[in-house]
Amino acid sequence: MDISEIRQKIDANREKLASFRGSLWLRRSGRRIAILENKMTEPDFWDDNIAAQKTSQELNELKQTYENFHQMVDLFDESEILLDFLAEDDSVKEELIEKLEELDKRM
Repeated sequence: MDISEIRQKIDANREKLASFRGSLWLRRSGRRIAILENKMTEPDFWDDNIAAQKTSQELNELKQTYENFHQMVDLFDESEILLDFLAEDDSVKEELIEKLEELDKRM
């Protein structure tokens, strides 16, 4: 993969992340996570086992989506930094390609 292909890949990933950010309702998800976590600390939370399990499952799914998105953002940011370093040091090219491949898998 040459530098122009890497740049195109990073640009495409930037667009995908922007799309994910809008479609995942991350702010709303973050607030919902906080609400559910508070709810789970209530003393009578486990009194209704079925409702508690549903709440717990919803919380886990929201957290997984939220965390996965932020891991993708971290990988993207690292890719951009490595691209900047690539201009000065060709030895980071392999690491950059690995980051981009990992990001593709997560997306």
